[in-house]
Amino acid sequence: VSLSMPDAALTSIIRDTKQAGGVVVVRGFYGGSYGAFANRVRELFEEGDEVGISVDPRYFQAVGVKTVPTYAVISGEPTCDGFVCDPIRSDTLSGNISVAAALRLIADLGELAPLQAEAALKRLERGL
Repeated sequence: VSLSMPDAALTSIIRDTKQAGGVVVVRGFYGGSYGAFANRVRELFEEGDEVGISVDPRYFQAVGVKTVPTYAVISGEPTCDGFVCDPIRSDTLSGNISVAAALRLIADLGELAPLQAEAALKRLERGL
C-alpha cells in the first residue's frame, strides 16, 4: 500500500489484513521521514488500535509491485543482495478492491497459494 491512499481505503486494508493474519508493507517512509510516517499513521488510527505496517522495499521489488494496492500471497522470504532482490513466487493482484475480495480471487484462481488465501479469508470472516 501507500500511505498517500485515501483514508477510508487505507484503514480498511490495514485492519482487514491484520485480521486475516497478513502484513501490510509500504516501500518507504511516508513524507521521507519516520516522523511524517508516524504522524500519518496517527491520523488514521485511534490510540490503542493495533495496526501492523512494515516498511520494507525488498518486498515491492521481489513481488514486482508497480501499483498500489497490490495484494500478494507469497511463498517464503525474498532473497536479496542489499536491496536488489530475486523475484519471489507469489499469487498477486492489484486494484481498488477489498482484502476479502482479493483473498476470494486468489483462493479461487491462485496457482501458488490458494489454500493460504482461503485460510486467511476464513480468519477475516470470523473477525467481522
